[in-house]
Amino acid sequence: TLNPALDAGVRVCSITCAVTNIRTLEIFGCNIYANSFTYIKNYFIHPIQGYNVYVILDPCHMLKLARNTLGDKKLLKSDTGLIQWNFMEKLYNLQEKLTLKFKNKLNSSCIRWQQNKMKVKYAAQILRASVANAIMFLQEEGIEEFKNCEATVEFINIIDQLFDFLNSRNPFGKGYKKPIFANNLPKINSSIENKINYLFNLRDANDNNMYKSGRKTFIYGFALAVKSILQITEKLFKDNNSYKYILTYKFSQDHIEILFARIRGRHGFNNNPNVTQFRAAITN
Repeated sequence: TLNPALDAGVRVCSITCAVTNIRTLEIFGCNIYANSFTYIKNYFIHPIQGYNVYVILDPCHMLKLARNTLGDKKLLKSDTGLIQWNFMEKLYNLQEKLTLKFKNKLNSSCIRWQQNKMKVKYAAQILRASVANAIMFLQEEGIEEFKNCEATVEFINIIDQLFDFLNSRNPFGKGYKKPIFANNLPKINSSIENKINYLFNLRDANDNNMYKSGRKTFIYGFALAVKSILQITEKLFKDNNSYKYILTYKFSQDHIEILFARIRGRHGFNNNPNVTQFRAAITN
């Protein structure tokens, strides 16, 4: 892929891929599963031109993996306390009982996520600030079921903020959805790195570090994406003064997935188009 791009005069500064490519990236020279954020090597050297090609694991997959980890284990630990899946279940059950929602999109598909584990929207709806706010509100109102929810709320907010940062689309976005500007890059660096360090401090119910467990991928995925995007944007601002801001959604894998979906849709959503069908879909 890199060589044809070079022949066409395209400089590839980063590659966005899924977790299935981690072993390949390590063969190329990346060091993804390091013991801390600092020691992650998030790039490999271009085989011909010798510059750094940064690697990003798709944030949508990391969001789903974070949801899957908490949904399967039911309980994690942070320095704040216990992170518990059942707070989301309790919120859903209460909303169903009251037949109203506390300004969130929590539904049965979010709770029974195993049946919809490939759909990003359900992971995004449950690990969302609106869910965290609802849980915290119910604790502040004195609802006994939501007592000691602080660690869970913190976890949800941090995952939500990381995903928002890695998914900024609007030049006028606010908060963590705000674009990266040259003048706010140092502040973003500090804030986002603190959140990644929080992930590295997560533990399971037996006090084993999550970043050393079999469910570590979402931690390293977020860390890798954050580190790469921050370094890419710093380089872009330094090398090219014409950039006013950077929208992180531009690094997403969504664009190629949308293209593939349109190609499939050209022939009745055929998942396996032949060469003739593929060429017809591309040219029309």
